[in-house]
Amino acid sequence: MATANEIWRDFNVDGVPSSGPYDPEKALIREWGMERVGSTAVSTIVKLTQAQYNALGTKDANTLYIIVG
Repeated sequence: MATANEIWRDFNVDGVPSSGPYDPEKALIREWGMERVGSTAVSTIVKLTQAQYNALGTKDANTLYIIVG
């Protein structure tokens, strides 16, 4: 798996400006992104106050809770 620095390097040959600008490969970007996301898909987004969040008891692992106010 390529690192972010490898994928988004500035030049065709890393560190060699005379090699020309590097155009990142989209397949590498997608692979890199999927490694970060993995199976952490969020199925629900809920906005609530801190008091409402505290009163929930059990929290769903696939829910993103946004505390407001």
